Amino acid sequence: GCMLRLLQMAGSVALLVAASPSLACVPVVDFDFGSVRLNRVAREEIAYRARAVLAQPGATLMLTAITDAADRNRPLMVRRARAVRAEAIRQGVPARLISIRFERGSWQRGVFIDVVPPAGAASGTC
Repeated sequence: GCMLRLLQMAGSVALLVAASPSLACVPVVDFDFGSVRLNRVAREEIAYRARAVLAQPGATLMLTAITDAADRNRPLMVRRARAVRAEAIRQGVPARLISIRFERGSWQRGVFIDVVPPAGAASGTC
């Protein structure tokens, strides 16, 4: 089964749950309310995923940002996805290996970050 990730950030604990069943086991880069700033925990998560992509020839990084049903928060989610992408590039992932997509849903604080294995390889996410 899937494991939920529990992160401690700034003295508080956040349980990260998926926005849609397809993202049920995908880690989240979390942001403070209304912020696009990456904290230490977020940078560590991105670095971990960057190392995983770089260790698997043919793997890619899929970023999924969730917008509200009316798409009102899309500008914020675009900026968050770009912040995660920029950090992944800073960590050594070539831009051509990073994709960004948007979905509508209820989880709107973070950006899901998934290592997509090369075609034919088993997924390590779940």
